[in-house]
Amino acid sequence: MFMKRIYREHGRTARQWFGLLTVSAVTLLAMSSCAIYGTYHRDNIEDIDSLYGTAASTDTVAVPGWRQFFSDPQLQSLVETGLSRNADLGMARQRVLQAQARLSSARLDYLPSLSLTPETSVDAFNGTTSTSWELAATASWEIDIFGRVTNAKRGAQAALMASESYCKAVQTQLVATIAESYYSLLLVDAKLTVAAQTLESWTQFISTLEALKEAGNATEAAVQQAVAQKLALDADILSLKQQQREAENTLCTLLLWSPRTISRDTLPAEVFPVPLEAGVPAQLLDRRPDVCQAEAELMQSFYNVNAARAAFFPQLTLAGTAGWTDRHSGISVDPAQLFVNAAASLLQPVFQRGHLRANYRVAEAEREAALLNYQQTVLRAGAEVNNALYQSQTAQQRITVDSARVEALNKAVDHTMQLMQYGRANYLEVLTAQQSLLSARQALAEDVYTRALAMISLYHAIGGGTD
Repeated sequence: MFMKRIYREHGRTARQWFGLLTVSAVTLLAMSSCAIYGTYHRDNIEDIDSLYGTAASTDTVAVPGWRQFFSDPQLQSLVETGLSRNADLGMARQRVLQAQARLSSARLDYLPSLSLTPETSVDAFNGTTSTSWELAATASWEIDIFGRVTNAKRGAQAALMASESYCKAVQTQLVATIAESYYSLLLVDAKLTVAAQTLESWTQFISTLEALKEAGNATEAAVQQAVAQKLALDADILSLKQQQREAENTLCTLLLWSPRTISRDTLPAEVFPVPLEAGVPAQLLDRRPDVCQAEAELMQSFYNVNAARAAFFPQLTLAGTAGWTDRHSGISVDPAQLFVNAAASLLQPVFQRGHLRANYRVAEAEREAALLNYQQTVLRAGAEVNNALYQSQTAQQRITVDSARVEALNKAVDHTMQLMQYGRANYLEVLTAQQSLLSARQALAEDVYTRALAMISLYHAIGGGTD
């Protein structure tokens, strides 16, 4: 009687404590699962607009696609060929298809799995043979209580975004590389044109010197000095023709062509969209493929951490089996031979906690590395945009200056030629003026090429436009 009283008094207290502990455990699991189901949000790094200088309005930064950006029809044809034949871009597109397949597989994990297992066996004992048949269908379904399946699906979505951004980055880089090779070829063409026109001027100058020598107003030394300058220019033209052939071969290799002549326009005729003037707002980050890829990888690492945390919690699986069996020698359909089994299992990791903790620490470290990579990519994007903007503006200013310089030197050459014919200037002044004019015209061609490169860099830095 005394023991029964103790049990009634203290047993009730024990049951209350057990109930309180059970409620606390369930509450703790519920609170932990909230973090597992958390969604990704972009990390605040710093004022992104400040990376580009003075922010411009969003309406002024619409970046055209490569077809609008590069208006030369010859270049457009080359880019289209490169996009259809380039191996790197083809492999990047295959990576996108792989990521799409993985995402489809992750989505199917929400559905039950179904398997069909027909079996037959033959037993022989003491001269007696018996045959048994069984046809069973098994279905299992994991209830995603703690977000393992959900985080796997979200991670697969982020991986698909990263693959698509990588493909866009490869395409943008390919377009920029083809354009850069094309304009390098146009630069050599422009230098050859300048050299050919200068060679014609040197030929006329030599003829004038020879006429002046016959008239006694010039010496043989002056004539030979001019001939030597012409021969030096001939050598430069040969070098430029070699560069021209090498530039064509480089572009053919990029397009997977055999060596051939490339159809092209002239460098001064190139027209680009109006460049962005005073800064680029943060909205353009969403168009730059490497920034999008870095953020997608950060998002994927975020869900990998959630998945690693979810591995600490139990997995609830519902399973069932239904089928027909016959333990006799013949095959017959008998309702008594049908069977159905149903079960629910709760798997809680116990002895794997060391591995689970290690996996969780690995996922956390990968997330921190992805965050650092994202921050560095954003900063690098800002520097590249700034560099491209200033390079374009500086090249345009140099074009203006060097154009005026070429015009002035053209007048200087005409004046010195006239003065030499009247004996008021010697051939050295004409040689100096001709050489200065040649250098100025080549510098002007370099300025136009530099501006083209700056626009290509800007196209690449901003993200390659809308297509």
